[in-house]
Amino acid sequence: MLNFFPQQYGLRVRKGWKYHATGLPGQVETLFQYASADGSEELFAIAAGDLYDVTAGGVVGAPVLTGFTNNRWQSQMMVNVFGSFLSMVNGFDKPQKYDGTVWTDQLLTVPLTETLNINDLIYVTTAHRRLWFVEKDSGNAWYLGIDEIEGELTRFGVGEVFQQGGFLNNIITWSMDSGQGMRDQTVFISSQGDVAVFQGNDPDTALEFNLVGVYRTGAPVGRRSVIKYGSDVLILCEDGVVPLTSILSQTRVLMAKPLSEIIQLRLSNAITLHTALFGWGLLEVSRHQLLIVNFPEPITPRQFVMNTDRG
Repeated sequence: MLNFFPQQYGLRVRKGWKYHATGLPGQVETLFQYASADGSEELFAIAAGDLYDVTAGGVVGAPVLTGFTNNRWQSQMMVNVFGSFLSMVNGFDKPQKYDGTVWTDQLLTVPLTETLNINDLIYVTTAHRRLWFVEKDSGNAWYLGIDEIEGELTRFGVGEVFQQGGFLNNIITWSMDSGQGMRDQTVFISSQGDVAVFQGNDPDTALEFNLVGVYRTGAPVGRRSVIKYGSDVLILCEDGVVPLTSILSQTRVLMAKPLSEIIQLRLSNAITLHTALFGWGLLEVSRHQLLIVNFPEPITPRQFVMNTDRG
């Protein structure tokens, strides 16, 4: 269906659009939100190497930060006893930190025995109250201490367990029932589709953070290719939009079909033709029961959409 959205009792036409912020100097390639513990929210956009506050909308004023060499950032919120913080990295510029008032370079160091260019950190997320980072073009993950927003990083190499080679693409936590209640697993996904699942909360201790298994799916499409989906994880990959639970199924009988099954041919063709383009991504909008796949077709960028309530 083109420009229709399925609801419980019929269809509605896709809603329209309007400008929120204008006067930006170029294409916006990153849009992200800061949400503090007191309930306040701010919206930021990055275009032409500059960061703008677009919370209020209208014509934008002067940029908040300038001089970035890359507009494609990944960000992560963290709240600790000192406040609410946003961490963001792009693999080219210094990591940035925002505390709701001031933007600063995020102070990250490594032990003398390790080698890392901090600007090479390209992905950030949280797992078990720690910030985790991905070093670009490598199999290395790096993490901070519990509840820390800055400090000394510890390396955690996972490239050795990736059976198909490639680099570390994403990190995400996944909740599962181990028979003794729900437990969070830490999942490392390679650029070739290897999915390494680690169990435990403390990566500093081998006995408390061990490899459960390495599974296989299609290669993920872009850095923004994984999201939480209830207690599950969805991966946008060459196989479609795939729930992590189906990848980890032990038999073909239990293996679920991709959520994108009914448009799989269309999606597969798009991925085959345009997998190298920036802009692929998954997004869930719970308020409107939307699961969105951003599809950067060169002439007309599109979105594939599913009603999460109706499937």
